[in-house]
Amino acid sequence: MSPLSAKFDRTHHQTVPPANAQAGRHSLKSGSHLPTMWRGRCWTVAVILKKLFYVSRAVRPWSVTEAKCLIGTSQVANRRADITGVLAFTGGFFGQLLEGPEVPVTALAQRIRDDTRHSDFRVISCERADARDFPNWNMELIESPQLEAELRELTLHAPLGDELGIVTRRRILDEANWRSVRG
Repeated sequence: MSPLSAKFDRTHHQTVPPANAQAGRHSLKSGSHLPTMWRGRCWTVAVILKKLFYVSRAVRPWSVTEAKCLIGTSQVANRRADITGVLAFTGGFFGQLLEGPEVPVTALAQRIRDDTRHSDFRVISCERADARDFPNWNMELIESPQLEAELRELTLHAPLGDELGIVTRRRILDEANWRSVRG
C-alpha cells in the first residue's frame, strides 16, 4: 500500500496512512508534501482547514428548484471531499462559504470559478482555521432575497477583504446558525 491509499478518519479530520508508510513527510501527489506526527500506534497527516467565502453572479436567473438540485448534488460530492458550508442564494447572485481541508476547498473553488453557469466570481475572504462553522452541513441552502443588494455590490465591485464582504459573511453565518438552532 502507498500513502495514496490512506483511509480517512472523519471524526478527527486526519488521514491515517497505512501501517507500512514511512514517517516524516508523505507525498500525496507530485510536489505535495504534508507534515506527519506520531499518534499512538500510527503516523497521521496534519490536515489544514481552510475557509473560503466567494460571491458570483449567475449568467441567467436561477429558480429555487435549480438551486436545491445543485445543493443535493453538492452534498454528495462535498461529503466525499470532507467539505462543509452554506450557499446563500438570491436568484441572480450567490454567496458561498466553503470549509474543509485546504486542497479540496481550493480545488472546488477553482471548479466553481471555471463553471460556465457563473460569472464575476470573487473571493472575498480566504483563511486557515482551527474549527468549522458548519461541521454537520456538507452544504445547505439559504434563500435570502434580503442579501441581494449586498451580494450584487460584492460581486461587481468588492476587492478581497472588503468591509462589506466581512459584514455579509457574518450575516450569512448568523442566518445559517439561526436556521440550525431552529431546525
